Amino acid sequence: MRSFAGVLAGSLWFGSMGCQPLNEEMYAVEGSTWLAEAPVPVEKGSVTVDIFPDRAACKAASNEVDQVAVDGCIPQVSRSVCKTNDGETDCHRGEVEFSFRLMDRELGGATYLSLDQSQISLAHAGQEVAPDRWELEQHGAERGSQLFIVLIDGSSSIYETGGIEKVRKALNNQKVMDAFLPKKRDGRAAGVMLLRFSEDVKTLDGQDPLKAGSIIERQDTYKAMVRDNLISNDQGYSHVYGAINYTVSKLISNGAVKEWIELNRAEPTIVLLTDGFNNEAANDTCATNVERLTSTLQTIQRVRAGAAKKFRIYTIGLGRAMQPQFKLPPGGAVSEVELCRSYAKDTIDGDLERRGIDNPSLMWLSEWGGGESFVKNNHKGLSDVFLKAASQNYKWYTVRYEIDSYYMRRSFDSKVRLLAYAQGESSIRFLPSPWLDAPPSEIPPGERWTAPVPFSKSISLTLIVLGLLSVMAFLGPAMFNIRRALFRRPRS
Repeated sequence: MRSFAGVLAGSLWFGSMGCQPLNEEMYAVEGSTWLAEAPVPVEKGSVTVDIFPDRAACKAASNEVDQVAVDGCIPQVSRSVCKTNDGETDCHRGEVEFSFRLMDRELGGATYLSLDQSQISLAHAGQEVAPDRWELEQHGAERGSQLFIVLIDGSSSIYETGGIEKVRKALNNQKVMDAFLPKKRDGRAAGVMLLRFSEDVKTLDGQDPLKAGSIIERQDTYKAMVRDNLISNDQGYSHVYGAINYTVSKLISNGAVKEWIELNRAEPTIVLLTDGFNNEAANDTCATNVERLTSTLQTIQRVRAGAAKKFRIYTIGLGRAMQPQFKLPPGGAVSEVELCRSYAKDTIDGDLERRGIDNPSLMWLSEWGGGESFVKNNHKGLSDVFLKAASQNYKWYTVRYEIDSYYMRRSFDSKVRLLAYAQGESSIRFLPSPWLDAPPSEIPPGERWTAPVPFSKSISLTLIVLGLLSVMAFLGPAMFNIRRALFRRPRS
C-alpha cells in the first residue's frame, strides 16, 4: 500500500502541473506535458515585449486582457499535429502559440500600438520563421478621440522637386480623409491640424496654431484648406527639430489646442513630413545636428513622461534614404559617427539635401516619440503612412506558428522582435517532458490551426502508466497468495 500511496501522490503532483508554476522561473504549459521558463526580455529601446508565461500572468494583465479571453492568452505547444488530406494522415507538424503585450519602460505601464505581421520578426531556435508559417492575432482594439497634427516641410526643395504635389494627392485621398475625420465617430472626437514649418510653425493659411479655429473637424473645411493654402510662396529652411520641439512642448500644452485635447480626452498624433535634413543656416553641416537632435530627443522624453495623454510621433521622408541600411544603436544615444558616417563635415544646404533624406534623424524622432518612421517616394506611399497613423491600436497580441515536429524534440526558444515603433524583443523557452508527450492534436474542419488540447487528454497518458504501476504494486503479493493457495503451503 505504501508504493501505491507514493504513485497516487505522484499522480496528484503531476496533475497539478497544468495549473500552477513549479517555481518562480518555471511554468507548466496547460493541456500538455511541456514546461516554459520565465520569458527573457531584451532591454534595447523604450518598449519592452512582455510575454505571458501562464494563466496567472494573463489574469494579472486585466487592463489589457479581457478576463473572458484568458483561455486564448495562455501558451500552447503541440509537438505533433495530425492533418488528414486525401485520406492520408500526416502528424509531422508542430505548433507553438503565445501572447504578449507592449510595455513602455520610460513611462511605465502598457502602451497600445497598431502592430501588424510586417512589423514583427519571429524566430524558432534561432531560425527565422517564414511569414507563411505564422500569423499575428490582434486583441483589444481601441480607438478613442484623436487629434492629428500634420507638419509639412515648407522649404523650397519640396516645391522644386514636385514633392508638394505628392503631398496634395495624399491629403486629398478619400480614405485618408475618412481616417482623419470619420463620418461615424460613435461619440469619439476627431480633429486635424494642417501645419507648415520652416523657421516657425503656422497653419497652412498662415495663422498662429495656438488660436481658436486652427483645429479642423469637418471634411469640407479640410478640403478647402488643402485646395486653397497647401501651395505657398513663403519658403525657407527646414527646421525639423524646431517643429517637433514647438509641437510637443508648446502647441499641445497651451491655448485652444490644449483645451480641445483635455475636453475630448484626445490622443495627439504628430505626423512630420520632410524631404531632406534639419537645416537652419547656410553653413550647417551634418555634425551640427548632433547636439540639436540630442536636445530634441530629451525634450520629447521629458514631455511624454509628464503628459496625461501620450502623444505619438510618426516621421516621413519624401524621397530616398541617405542611409538605407541604418539601424538605431543600442541605447539610442546620438553620436556623430552614427548620425553622419563619413559626411559629418559636409554642408547640408545644396549638398547633402540633394543626396537624400536624413532618415537616421527621422528614426530617432519616431523611436523616442513612440511612433514609426517611413521613407516614401510617391503619393500612394504617403497615403499609406497617413492611414497607418490613423489606424486603431491594440492592447495585446498572439503569435501562432507551425514548425516541423523534428525541430521540437528538444528544448527551444521562441523569440519575437519588433521591427517598428521600437527595438523591443523577448523570448520564451519551452521544454518537453523527457518521459511523456501530449496526444497528437487535430485541426478542426475548415480551420488552419489546432484547438487547444484539453488537459484531460494529456493526463490520460499518465493514468495509463499509473495503472501499470498500480498493477505491479499488487502483482507480487497476489502471485505469492496464488502460489500458496495452489500448493497449499501453510502460513509461516
